[in-house]
Amino acid sequence: MVNLDTKRYEVRKHLAAVHRFSEREKWHSLSKSDVLLLETEIAHLVPYSDDTDEMAKRFDLNSYKLQSAILKNTTNQLKS
Repeated sequence: MVNLDTKRYEVRKHLAAVHRFSEREKWHSLSKSDVLLLETEIAHLVPYSDDTDEMAKRFDLNSYKLQSAILKNTTNQLKS
């Protein structure tokens, strides 16, 4: 949680949850609703690395979208 860049648009959309779980004490006793919130709002907010290879990032994103579309049995890769 500490490494998340709160200036990123994706992170700002989930800022309430990010702030909620940025406190260390919150992690000592997670409820089922906390775990669900972490899975749905926080888990996909992986921080960017210092990697500057934009083509590699685009390839990874397209691969992810394709795999997600296949798993969802859809041809739409835009909303994956």
